[in-house]
Amino acid sequence: MRAGAARSRCRAAANRRNGCAFADPRARRPLERRLLYNRGMKKLLLLACGVLLAVALAEGVLLFRLRTARRLAEPDHLTEAQRAALKDGMGRHGDDMTDLMFAVVLLDHGTAARTADALAASPAVDTGLSKQFATLQAEMKARAAQVAAAATAKDDARLSESYGRLAESCVACHRVYLHDQP
Repeated sequence: MRAGAARSRCRAAANRRNGCAFADPRARRPLERRLLYNRGMKKLLLLACGVLLAVALAEGVLLFRLRTARRLAEPDHLTEAQRAALKDGMGRHGDDMTDLMFAVVLLDHGTAARTADALAASPAVDTGLSKQFATLQAEMKARAAQVAAAATAKDDARLSESYGRLAESCVACHRVYLHDQP
């Protein structure tokens, strides 16, 4: 028997008798050293770090793509004053509609009701575009109020249906914006 092994066993036995938590001499090594000496644990640690890094990168890319500004093309028939009014007012509508879409899809009734109420109460954007634009703004507000009512009632079928009608009014308004025609 090797002398070192015998001493180690004696030390471990003495530690157990004395109530020492470090009965195993290898347990006295810091965690980092144990991880470095254990090949399987090292591979597992590297794999876990790699997975965490991949998840963090994927989430960052996804969030970037979701929040990257998507804007309509700017038509030639608008004046600078019209563009400025639309950029401010419609930019907020776009953000609200994105938040509302996620709230409706995830059936977050509270957020859907608050966001739809905010859309319904938003001030009209005075652009000087055709009368159809003003009509569509009023229609958007009425449909947003319907979405808010459905979300407040927690009626999922009515919520999805009313959100679809609200999105239709957005598309109709974009058509007027781009082509100045209904």
